[in-house]
Amino acid sequence: MSSDSNVIPIPNPEINNFQQLALTDSQLIVKVKNELQIHEPITHSLDDLAKKIAEENSMNFNEVSSVISTIANWILVQRRMDLTSEEFMEGVTAFLESQSESIWSSDHRQAWRDRYDIILDILSSNNAVSLGAKAIELFFEHQLVLCSTRIITDLRPIFNDEATELIGFFSYHTLVARCVEGSQLREFHVALDKNDLTILKEQLERASKKASLLEKDLTDNNFKIIDTNIISEI
Repeated sequence: MSSDSNVIPIPNPEINNFQQLALTDSQLIVKVKNELQIHEPITHSLDDLAKKIAEENSMNFNEVSSVISTIANWILVQRRMDLTSEEFMEGVTAFLESQSESIWSSDHRQAWRDRYDIILDILSSNNAVSLGAKAIELFFEHQLVLCSTRIITDLRPIFNDEATELIGFFSYHTLVARCVEGSQLREFHVALDKNDLTILKEQLERASKKASLLEKDLTDNNFKIIDTNIISEI
């Protein structure tokens, strides 16, 4: 058992995922583990991967999807904490074992022990999900990572110098960009005019064309494009 210094606290909402995985049929987890080993790195989404595995093996999609998304999340947490798979498993197990019976019951404890080596093997191996996690980790090494955007259009009045007469209005747009910086969510508001929108649209279209060309050339030469968009799913 790990010492207290190695205990990894688990947020209450996340404990539900540990409870669910602990009680998931061990044979299903083994099957998912084996399938992750033979499938290519994620090139679309976690749901696409889960759907493919479920269809090929006549498995329940929701169960497969739950296992894959939970494992993907744990791999990301493990890598962000700079822990080995063994250290991560020991740390979360120590925390779970310290919980009350109402949170981590005897059934959960035994089921977790029975599945411990299987889950550790998934976390330790170079499989479809772990390779995707490496790409995401590299992606997040940028100072800022864009999470979402909005463009708000508005009118602003113009008055004369004495503020005694309304002369007219001008329209403008505000780009609201939400970004992650480390563990913090930051929000930026950038004013845009009509010309800015035109330039931004042209730049986005050009970047999209370049991305498509790169993906085609790399795919034609048997390189895999790993989709970092799975961060929105986990």
